Amino acid sequence: MGDILLYQDGFHFTLQTDFGLMFTSDLAYSLFLTLPPNYMGHTCGLCGNFNGDAHDDFQLLRGSHTGEPVTYSASKWKSDADCKENCASSCPACMAPEQLVPAKAQCWILQDPRGPFSSCHREIDPEPFASACANDLCLSTGNNHVLCLSIQTYAAVCQRANVTIGAWRSSSFCAPRCPRHSHYELCACPRHRSCPGSELKCGLLCAEGCVCDDGHLPQGYSCIPAPEHGCGHQGAEP
Repeated sequence: MGDILLYQDGFHFTLQTDFGLMFTSDLAYSLFLTLPPNYMGHTCGLCGNFNGDAHDDFQLLRGSHTGEPVTYSASKWKSDADCKENCASSCPACMAPEQLVPAKAQCWILQDPRGPFSSCHREIDPEPFASACANDLCLSTGNNHVLCLSIQTYAAVCQRANVTIGAWRSSSFCAPRCPRHSHYELCACPRHRSCPGSELKCGLLCAEGCVCDDGHLPQGYSCIPAPEHGCGHQGAEP
């Protein structure tokens, strides 16, 4: 079995293999799967066929294509004899106007042409994210945590596309909860232990998240003083 590296990347966790696969998730709301170029044309299912053309990713059993992942997924699992026709084939939709209207207003930050994500609109269409945000927020009856996770997901997608976004959090809106001896940064490098063989370089991409204060190193979900850390720091033993 090959080597596997698991580390924290902003508010997400990333599992990286030695053959190029990277699996990143916030363990609640979003999931990203990255493959190296040598897998082009060799994937299927919800990953698509990885040929550079998103329009032919979801091929149904009879050969036709659908650009809608929910329809594709339903066609696959409904072909299973064990799956009954009363299985839900789509995500629940909020039908309460008195809740949907304010939810759309709160999620407008994603589409605001003068907002913190305006620089990302040309690269990543905000409309699907705003629609999902409003629907989920409405179904959760205005749960602020759901709102923050929805916005955080679009922020992560933009940063993974190497787009510089504006500050969108504040002490009164989606304030980040960072552990002791750490602070929030809008554009941070992956958080990892400085153990031999597990060093990570900060490349072109960054992610918002919590960063240990000077003199402290990450260990699990915490930041501890460098002298108490079990691994070397910048090539030197603690």
